[in-house]
Amino acid sequence: QAYLSPPPYGPDDDGWAVYDESIQVLWGLSEPRHPLFIIAGNSYLGPLELPAPYGSVFMKDELKAHFPASDSFGRKFIVQLYNYFEEKSDDYNCITDSTCQVIEEDDAIQFKLPGMIIGFTKDERRALYYVAIQENIDAGKFLSPYDLVQRKSLLLDDKGSTIDEISLGLKWEAAKEKSESSNPKVQVDRNSFNKEYNGLRTFITKSHFDRDYQKPDEDEVYKGLSIFAPFNQPILVNGKKLWLELSNKGLVKVSASNQAPDKKDGVFVGAIQPTMPVLGLKPAVQAEFMTQLKNVILNEMKNFYSQNSVVYGNVRGHLENKIGRSMNLLVTGYNLSKKSGHIVYVSIQEKSGGLFFHTEMITDPFAPNAYSEVMNDVDANSRTLGGFKLGEAVQISAMDLGRDEATVQVATLGDMKERVNFEEEVSVNVVQNVDGQIRDMPETLSVISGFANVALGLRAEQSSDQDGPFTVKTITFSTQGKIKNLCNIPNLSFQYGDYDVTAQKLLIAAIEKANKIKSSIDTKKLNRQKNQMEGKPLDPKNDLTPEEELYQNYTGCQYSTSLKPDSTGLFSDISFPNQGLRLNFDLRALSSVTIYPKSWDASDIMNKGANQ
Repeated sequence: QAYLSPPPYGPDDDGWAVYDESIQVLWGLSEPRHPLFIIAGNSYLGPLELPAPYGSVFMKDELKAHFPASDSFGRKFIVQLYNYFEEKSDDYNCITDSTCQVIEEDDAIQFKLPGMIIGFTKDERRALYYVAIQENIDAGKFLSPYDLVQRKSLLLDDKGSTIDEISLGLKWEAAKEKSESSNPKVQVDRNSFNKEYNGLRTFITKSHFDRDYQKPDEDEVYKGLSIFAPFNQPILVNGKKLWLELSNKGLVKVSASNQAPDKKDGVFVGAIQPTMPVLGLKPAVQAEFMTQLKNVILNEMKNFYSQNSVVYGNVRGHLENKIGRSMNLLVTGYNLSKKSGHIVYVSIQEKSGGLFFHTEMITDPFAPNAYSEVMNDVDANSRTLGGFKLGEAVQISAMDLGRDEATVQVATLGDMKERVNFEEEVSVNVVQNVDGQIRDMPETLSVISGFANVALGLRAEQSSDQDGPFTVKTITFSTQGKIKNLCNIPNLSFQYGDYDVTAQKLLIAAIEKANKIKSSIDTKKLNRQKNQMEGKPLDPKNDLTPEEELYQNYTGCQYSTSLKPDSTGLFSDISFPNQGLRLNFDLRALSSVTIYPKSWDASDIMNKGANQ
């Protein structure tokens, strides 16, 4: 800080500070505070010192000579820079060895080197755009083959035999000792600590939430691991390596095996790892790849988890039809008896084919409450969802509005507490039936999320600037079960991942059919009443058919759709005001369901609906 002017912004609660010298610094939160990440922007006046023949390069200097038409992404350039910075021989190729990476961003060509990122403009000038640096910290034996399903690093001897392992769930001190890594710097998150190394990031539990608790003590547990380039070790699932087979015509297969697939003419065969250039700029192939990868991981997770477990997986983003879409998969396994489980998350960079892997133990104390419900079907008439009830009391304490955090405790679920995301004032719009008219009814609520697969909209029972009780007004839950009885239409249901356009078409068709059947039912009932009044015998023609019997509770269907605010013309949700329910869509797919009071002023929610 002695070299920089006082920052006009920051350091903020996350540690970011912006300086007049066109420099941004992410400062560690623990004392003494160290810079974790430094970014020099395009107005920075100092030089970037490069090896001969490049010399000193300043921001906005044109470097197009090093990005010829035959090498427009500068692959030769990055190899030369890597060999200079890392003191390698001229014949070493960091791209081939996955120790460096060229990434095409929306507005830049990015060189990713150990401890450094260099950005160049995407126009023909290829001008120096920004430089970001962080300490290149050796991960030690964390940089070993990693099993996503068994959630452990395999420590190998010189012959490739496993001699030890570092598993999620170990005490952090034991994991750190086995890894032989040394990183004194720690970042503090809402409910975890994390330490970043070259190619990976470790996550550690955070068992209490005081602001001055800034380093994990000896009782904390190693709970998660993220893997990204330049991590170049094998990725496994349940003891098997992951393999990719890809031809010029498209994806051949994603598989898990200890033996490499047989070589075939015209087919690329390789172990799946964070750097996969062969997958770059092939959206259709990437979508199929993510689907197959999800299925392979899901199958091995089912083999890994015993009976009385919940295992499920989804791919998101593959339904979007646009350049630069974000695709990811999430597979969850949870043992209800042992009250333990973990997630596997994978995302892909569309332009480079780069993969990001993350595994994390589920340590949330509310998890058994949510995962016991996640596979169950949802009745659209119910006032409970995800193990929570509309109208029940929630205690919020230790609010930290600077970090948007608070501690939650639910009276009906005992003494367990969890640190959650807390947004104090959020304008929540729900669709309600007011005197027969569909209207948006705004309400300012506090919203908590980041626990139990649930987000709760809360109304304070007293001033929100102090700890106290809140009432649950909305519940949003990413259920994996079917959502049934919408408008009391038989056989109409929707499920996580359903395509938005298809869902709307099915709903319209179901309502048209239901209205026709209702008209037939009404006509038959009227004829029966008329015959009875006239003393005529009942006509079998007026008996309800088995299908009509199913529709006797149907009285009509009011629904409303809302468009996304991004001018794409896509809708974000479908609301059913007479049932107080909303289907939420994200990345063109059904992502969650929300329930809310049919009237904001309803005071009898608990009495009438809590036990349905």
